[in-house]
Formats: sequence, C-alpha cells, structure tokens
Amino acid sequence: MKRYLILGLISILTVSCQDKKPNYNPEAIELNNKACELMKNQMNDSALILLDKATLIDKSYYTAYGNKIEIYCQRKDYLKAIIEVENQLKAKPD
Repeated sequence: MKRYLILGLISILTVSCQDKKPNYNPEAIELNNKACELMKNQMNDSALILLDKATLIDKSYYTAYGNKIEIYCQRKDYLKAIIEVENQLKAKPD
C-alpha cells in the first residue's frame, strides 16, 4: 500500500512540475522589452509602435497586450484599452 502511495505522489509531482511555458516568438518578446524601457521614460507613443509590432508578430504573446492596456488607461482612452483587453483574453483566456 505504501509503495502505491509513494508511486502516486511521484507521478503527481512529475506531472505538476512539467514546464508548460508557451513558445513565444523571441522577436515579440524583445520588442515588448524595448517598449517597457520606453514606457519607463514616458515615451508611450514609441512604446505603442513596438507593442503593436510585437502583437502582430505573435498574437499569443499576451504580455504585450497588457502593456498596451496600461498605456491606454494612463491616457484615459478606455475604448482602446477595452479592445486590448479583449485581444489579451483571446490570447490567454485563462
């Protein structure tokens, strides 16, 4: 009985520890990171250009949508923010 319990725990840990990271396009990640640096310096127009490129390259890269949402909320452009929320939810519905 102990052996089955130990085997069960090992199999649960093995499954729960598997790395299921999505495979995002590295170029989209790089563009997003550059946009974040621009956002820190209040260069949001330039950041949006890079974020738009990132989401065109990889529509599943939900982080870039989140950064676009942040910029639009700062600008109080809530309609565009809502559109990006919808895009982000399509990219990552969970």
